[in-house]
This record gives sequence, structure tokens and C-alpha cells, in this order.
Amino acid sequence: MAAAALKQRPGQWGIVGTYKSIGSASGAGLRIKQGIAAAYRPAGAFEAVARTVHGEARLYARFVGEGRCDA
Repeated sequence: MAAAALKQRPGQWGIVGTYKSIGSASGAGLRIKQGIAAAYRPAGAFEAVARTVHGEARLYARFVGEGRCDA
């Protein structure tokens, strides 16, 4: 699971997945930041960003700690 792997490397960005569109990747990133998926709770514990790289929509995330509340 991506969330567990990211928790093992706090502060380091990793690819969470690839998507058909940048909009889909961005939407998934928002859900990660808000902690909607249980693996990414609490809200604000992860940062996420969507980028297009070589025509592929990618979602990157990193674990920043469970004490953050600025989701």
C-alpha cells in the first residue's frame, strides 16, 4: 500500500499512481490530503500533488506527520 510505504519515508515524495487525466489525479490527491481514505488519515498527514510527466498524469504524495491540521 502506498500510504504505508510513504510513512516509512517521511518527507520523501513517491508516486502513488498514474491516471487517465490530470483532473483524475488531482481529485485523488485532494482525497489523500483530506484523509478520505482510511490509509491517509488523519487529514493533513499527507501532501499530494498531480503532475503531467511525458504525457502521463501522475500523482505524487508524501507523509508529513500526523500532527498537521492544515489540510
